Amino acid sequence: METRVITLLKEIKQLITTQTTEDKWLDINQASEYCSLSVSSLRRGIYNGSLKASNRSGKKLIKQSELENWLN
Repeated sequence: METRVITLLKEIKQLITTQTTEDKWLDINQASEYCSLSVSSLRRGIYNGSLKASNRSGKKLIKQSELENWLN
């Protein structure tokens, strides 16, 4: 019985991790909509270093996973 439970838990863990591997890049407006915060709050988080963002393309891009980690 225990081995069946452990097997099922491992299967559930695998399903969860494979579904969350898609990590999208969001521009600052999309990120604002996604987390229901203002753009200025996100910019403040980027400025003080608590939120990681990329500026390579000439605009602020934030990974969805970074945003979720920052919110928690």
